[in-house]
Amino acid sequence: MAEKINLDVKHSIGDIANVISAYQSKIDSIIEKINDRSIEGSEYLDFLDLQNEGTADLKEINKTAKKIQNDCEVLLVIAPYSISIQTKAVLDFMYGLNYKNLHQEMEIIFVDHFLSGREIQSVTEYLETKNFAIHAISKSGDDLDVISNLKIFTSFLEQKLGSKTAAKYIYITTDANNGYLMELARDNLYIQFVFPDQIHEAYSLLTSASLLSLSCAGVDINKIVSGAKKGFELYTKNKLRDNTAYLYAVVRNALELHKMNHEIFVVNEESLSNISNYWKFLFSQSTTNNQNALILDIATYPKEISTKLQYIQTNIKNAFQTFLSIEQRDIDFQAVSSYNEDEEQLMISSLTQNKLLEFSSAALIKTNFELGKIRYNHITLADDKEDTVGYLISFLQNASVMSAYLNKQNPFTSDTYNIFKIQLLNKIKEVNK
Repeated sequence: MAEKINLDVKHSIGDIANVISAYQSKIDSIIEKINDRSIEGSEYLDFLDLQNEGTADLKEINKTAKKIQNDCEVLLVIAPYSISIQTKAVLDFMYGLNYKNLHQEMEIIFVDHFLSGREIQSVTEYLETKNFAIHAISKSGDDLDVISNLKIFTSFLEQKLGSKTAAKYIYITTDANNGYLMELARDNLYIQFVFPDQIHEAYSLLTSASLLSLSCAGVDINKIVSGAKKGFELYTKNKLRDNTAYLYAVVRNALELHKMNHEIFVVNEESLSNISNYWKFLFSQSTTNNQNALILDIATYPKEISTKLQYIQTNIKNAFQTFLSIEQRDIDFQAVSSYNEDEEQLMISSLTQNKLLEFSSAALIKTNFELGKIRYNHITLADDKEDTVGYLISFLQNASVMSAYLNKQNPFTSDTYNIFKIQLLNKIKEVNK
């Protein structure tokens, strides 16, 4: 079978054989500690055991999703950004930016931050004439933004349906035994899914936290999980020559040691923009406590060529880029024929839109490399099918964890967010004195 994900590093690191030789023993040591759970952060490594899990949970998730589809037009997802970005990334990848397109079973609306009064009014006015369900997600069950938004929209739903009927349309994914959401679900008889104790929010895409919303939208989550299982088998191998996820982590680390301290993750279409955001979240999350960690940025070319390339070429000489592209897309269109074949720039009638996109990406990469002398990696996905998304999830998760461990960091700590929560609580307490 052809590789689902290929990694080309010849324009970033040069002779990869020397890099593999220098890093293989480090990788072996880290993998040994991961496998026997003796490494820092091991309490959150259960996401690596996906291939050992059964399909009972998937059946229950799909069954629940089918009920929501039959009863409702809209699913309102109330969750932290760390969870919503994972779900959005997959939805955009599968359906494009238009969530109402004909391939999607139902509309998904995300509420993943404290809403302003205007935003609340906008969402409630839209939902006024819609049959909708709520899926509230919080690992701890105590995220203030989730609790605040859930109270607002639960009240709105109860005004429409009455509290007893509204309870049938509220779904909770949270800790099995602790937290405000767990108590709320228990007291009001909401349907509850358990957020696994030993999986971090940032790595929860393959749990009910994201899979329920994806299944509601019509995504074949069985194929995604199947692809991810195969990906985890591949991307946890020791040998760097056989493991592109760990190889990507190694290349990033080697470039960082060569004073390349900026990485820009580049995609070539809007439907991949939230994959970029997921990449940025995942890799910044896993190295956020290291003051020497790579500074991360994202770009969508060619639309940002004027702003991003100028910035990179004039201000960042210690940057490298990582391009993500898709080799074979499921949908394509023939380009419009030229009105005047004497005009060379319009002679595109023999090309498809995807081929034009491929050419523009190649031209941008060449421009970037030749004018800016910016090093780059190139990640290529074989296609845009569900199982490939599963491979990509596994690739990114394994690469981010290994990147953190190569930097001697715990991938699952985030002091910045914890400090923010403390400051927020202090402000609220001041008002309530």
